[in-house]
Amino acid sequence: MDGQRWVNGSPAPDVLILGGSGRIGTAVALDILEHTGARVCLASRRPRLPPSLGALEPGRVRLARLDLTEAGALAALLSPPAGRLAPSVTSPVTPPVSPPVSLSGKAAYDLVIHCAGPFRQRDLGVLEACIAARVNYLDVSDSPDYVRSALALGEAAQRAGVTAIVSTGVFPGWSNSMARLAAEQFASLDRLQLNYVVAGSGGAGPTVMRTTFLELQRPFPAWIGGAWRQVWPYGDRELASFPPPYGPASVYGFSTSEAATLPNSFTCNEVVTKFGSLPQFYNQLTGLMAWGPLGHLLQNAAVVEGLARISYAMTQVSDRFSGVGLAMQVVATGQPKPARPDRKASYPPAINWTFAMTTPRSPLARAPAVWQRIYWRGDWRNPAFGR
Repeated sequence: MDGQRWVNGSPAPDVLILGGSGRIGTAVALDILEHTGARVCLASRRPRLPPSLGALEPGRVRLARLDLTEAGALAALLSPPAGRLAPSVTSPVTPPVSPPVSLSGKAAYDLVIHCAGPFRQRDLGVLEACIAARVNYLDVSDSPDYVRSALALGEAAQRAGVTAIVSTGVFPGWSNSMARLAAEQFASLDRLQLNYVVAGSGGAGPTVMRTTFLELQRPFPAWIGGAWRQVWPYGDRELASFPPPYGPASVYGFSTSEAATLPNSFTCNEVVTKFGSLPQFYNQLTGLMAWGPLGHLLQNAAVVEGLARISYAMTQVSDRFSGVGLAMQVVATGQPKPARPDRKASYPPAINWTFAMTTPRSPLARAPAVWQRIYWRGDWRNPAFGR
């Protein structure tokens, strides 16, 4: 695809990816480069070109040094002197560590994608800078506190003509879409429960490990019985039934963005979010940190960082035996819609939908019909399912 032109001969858009040299940022960049004509700039404190991007079209990948803790650093990168990316023949193997040359008075980039987590430790500086520069914004945030604060800037973004979308990952992200699809099947929704199970590392990097330990630091608000209640993380164990090869897996109450946002999106009495790991001993270790006598150590940033690195190193070993995968399940109950006169089937009072995937070549992937397959369980004749 032509990396210099976009639609109707207009210049190709320029995308700035924060945390672009990390695992998630690299995956996002690869997807953009493979499926669009956009150009990307990977910004991080220690920018490097990931090997997976080295063979792509010359001139479409650039690097930029950026420390989000430095006041004004992002605003300078977005400002007009950085301008639009000029046509370039620079080899992506040795891209310049600098902003592009200005070709217009507009902001340097059309879109900023924020992948520099953990978001629990981030303020709203990136989103505020994008609104000020009138640059569209997208992130993969997973911190309830961050998401609540970001949503509060919705009116400011609208006034600036900025499209800002938060939480566009797997969970939150796909999980929200599954919840909405389930909710739309009922005349009135009573309860939503989202269960997640991650096998091994789940294909993520150390940042996800940090996020897990950060969310164990304190109780979180949950919508229970039509009211907000404080719930301690990693309690209320439940055995959730996932499709093969996951099978029955323990899940525990956990703070997620969905727990904070879904009660505002749907009228219901209860929203429960639970998380678990495979192998089971990871749950036991996590529960020990949340409920054990050493739980107070999670308030120390150095301890959290150390635990995240140790945990990630452990998964690099256990992944060989447990496999690498992710399963999400939405269980919804409510008042069913009336049966349509032109259909024989009626809507069920309960729906249980699960999405499950594994990475190729993992032990989990050897089980049949798992890779990126959606499992629907319930009334298969339900007209809502198109059966």
